[in-house]
Amino acid sequence: MIRNLLIAILVPVGIALLRQVVYEHLAAGMARRRRKQTRSRGTSAMTREEALATLGITDSHPSHEDIDGAWRHLMRGVHPDSGGSALLAQRLNEARHILKNS
Repeated sequence: MIRNLLIAILVPVGIALLRQVVYEHLAAGMARRRRKQTRSRGTSAMTREEALATLGITDSHPSHEDIDGAWRHLMRGVHPDSGGSALLAQRLNEARHILKNS
């Protein structure tokens, strides 16, 4: 009886943890590949237009406040510390960096 109860509790938890580990491993691998591609090209992998679309900004010349506001709004939902995706957070950071430095 106790064995069945433990199995019923621990198996779903173990599966969820395994999924998270696999997901983080895949995301880290994708991030490494992206960094390697960016270094080999010598330029950013994201264009300014892609950065605007990523942050959902329609103005072609947004202010730093507009960029930061859009970045903050989106980052709330995807930040890894709040259960979001490290890959998406990296993509948002890259878009913000491109727009603020262009």
